[in-house]
Amino acid sequence: MFVLIVGNNPDARTELETAIADFGLDWQIALANNDTEAMELAAQRTIDVAVVDLLAPGVDGPTLLAAIRQRYPEVVRLLVIEDSQQDAALRVLESAHRFLNKPLRADELIEAVDRPSSKP
Repeated sequence: MFVLIVGNNPDARTELETAIADFGLDWQIALANNDTEAMELAAQRTIDVAVVDLLAPGVDGPTLLAAIRQRYPEVVRLLVIEDSQQDAALRVLESAHRFLNKPLRADELIEAVDRPSSKP
């Protein structure tokens, strides 16, 4: 499984890869720092899951999720938000399968991927 994480947390990839390996899963993780990098990666290889930070610098979560939904509707789309961002997250209800809390935790990511909500 290939998971694309979009946001500005360089430590996230290492932490998630370690935790996912501990769970015994064969997942590959790529980290994109902005919308452009994310769409370039999506064009280069098949992405199974896109995990997008709602408002990270350089990331327009709602627009990016909508673009991924339009171009790659089969991708499971997860939105990472802080508690204070719930109102802003309402703009992407039709583009995200689930919301995850910040900081992103491997166990929550695994659960969301294993049991995504019905696809919009």
